This record gives sequence, C-alpha cells and structure tokens, in this order.
Amino acid sequence: MKTQLAVILFTIVPLGGIILATLGLFKLVGVEYKNNLSLFLFLLVYLFIEFIMDNLLEVLVSKWNNTYWMNFLRVLLAMFVTDQLFDSILISPVALLLIAIVFTIVEYILDQLDDDED
Repeated sequence: MKTQLAVILFTIVPLGGIILATLGLFKLVGVEYKNNLSLFLFLLVYLFIEFIMDNLLEVLVSKWNNTYWMNFLRVLLAMFVTDQLFDSILISPVALLLIAIVFTIVEYILDQLDDDED
C-alpha cells in the first residue's frame, strides 16, 4: 500500500507542477482560454502531439533531432498544431514563440540535469 501511494505521489505531484507552471506561463504571456478544462485538455493534446512528432523526427531525421534548433521547431510546430485544433484557446504568434522558447529552455535544463546524474 505504501509503495502504491509513493508511486501515485511521484506521478501526480510532478504532473501537477508542470500543469501549474504552464498555467502561470500562459497567464504571463496573455493566452486567452475559456475555462480550465479546455486548458488542461490543450496541454494533454499538446503533449501527445509532441510525443508523436518527437518519435517521427527521431526516425526521419535522426542526425539533427538532438539539436536545440530542432527541439525548438518541434515544440513550436506541436504548439501551433494544438492551437489550431482548439477554438477555446487563443494564442497570439508572439506568445507562441515565447512559449516555445521557454519550453525549449526548460527541456535543455532538464537534459543537462539528466546528463549530470549519469
């Protein structure tokens, strides 16, 4: 029972932190959305689309996949596609670029932390 609780906590707490940080970032750059549920669904769809794009790019262009420009383009494209799918969320082009830059920087920092542990 204790291990199940630990697994749930180690899954939900980081996911909640990611969602809250993204909510704060969206408010900071002026993203307009109708309700919190639409924003939550937007994030889930974005993560799914980025996962698919990451795997496709890994197969198609494995030579350039690990560059940070490619990561930026992947995040930007996934965010743009997700924005086009949702009518309840409005992201301006400037906000889209800022969010993609922040997400790319966070991914870079997490990669550096992961490399330091090895």
